[in-house]
Amino acid sequence: MISGNPVVTSVNEVYNIATNTWETKAPLPDSDMNLQATVINGEILVKGVAYLGEGSSYIYNPATDNWSTSIATPFSSWYQTEGAQNYLQINVNNKTMITGVQDGAATETSGINGPVSVYVIGSRVNEVYSPSNDSWTKGAVMPTLRSDFGLAVSNDLLYAIGGFSQTNSNGNVAPSAVNEQYTPFGYSTQAPTASPTKTPTPTTTQLPSPNPTVPEFQVLTIPILFAMMFIAGLLVYFKKHNK
Repeated sequence: MISGNPVVTSVNEVYNIATNTWETKAPLPDSDMNLQATVINGEILVKGVAYLGEGSSYIYNPATDNWSTSIATPFSSWYQTEGAQNYLQINVNNKTMITGVQDGAATETSGINGPVSVYVIGSRVNEVYSPSNDSWTKGAVMPTLRSDFGLAVSNDLLYAIGGFSQTNSNGNVAPSAVNEQYTPFGYSTQAPTASPTKTPTPTTTQLPSPNPTVPEFQVLTIPILFAMMFIAGLLVYFKKHNK
């Protein structure tokens, strides 16, 4: 654990999984803390903490090891109005959004059992982003108000697990073991089905049964050959004796 007053840094280091080694890269142009990063088209969008403001915003190109100033990034409508202490950076369909959150988390539904949406859940907020119409909607807040919880999605159902919860009016907090399930907008367990189509019954051309030529050859042809040989022998015999 690092003790004492925190010092912001601009260090940029890359970890190589194959070699289990670290390498120092070009530093962030500004020193900052509580950074969020999202990969967009092979580049890394990095934004610093922005309490009632935007903070730093840069793009890093891993191929060239260079930094550039990022374009403006949209904030949700409630980011500056509901006292967000931190924010999350979300990438949906190659579009990045910055949204405030009170020590919470965000996840995305897949579109299988629920429409593709981003759920940003904090201690007192549940904001839902719909990429289909680029809009935000307020969802149901967690029954147990808490922060620093784990947020996971399974079969398009959301699970908020653990965290810290307030224990009394004085603001004292305690670890929580609560596990609550959230059903998102438009959830259905019925998978989409295609229109039923009749599968044609395969047809085969019935060929006539082959004639048993081999048995017939064995039964009829052999006696005929003997008869012909016998007649030929008789002809030769009479021909010799008639001379």
